[in-house]
Amino acid sequence: NNYEEVHIVGTLPKNPTGDIVGMVYNPALDPNYFEFQLKDSLNRTEKVLYFQAKPQDFERSEKIVVIGKAKKNVFIASKILMK
Repeated sequence: NNYEEVHIVGTLPKNPTGDIVGMVYNPALDPNYFEFQLKDSLNRTEKVLYFQAKPQDFERSEKIVVIGKAKKNVFIASKILMK
């Protein structure tokens, strides 16, 4: 399993009212499970899983960089950087 770690830069998809879509975080249920969608520069939407707490101010960031590994139809992030 030596997939290279890759970086994906993207934005959070929002619905017409400006709410972020596809974000799942329920700290009472599991504080170390965070799932969200990331729209990359080619307008493709990736599902991202992050097995840690949701970063503070995540929703407010303009750009998100995820570092991790792509599995079949999901991206497992080891790190999330916000700009």
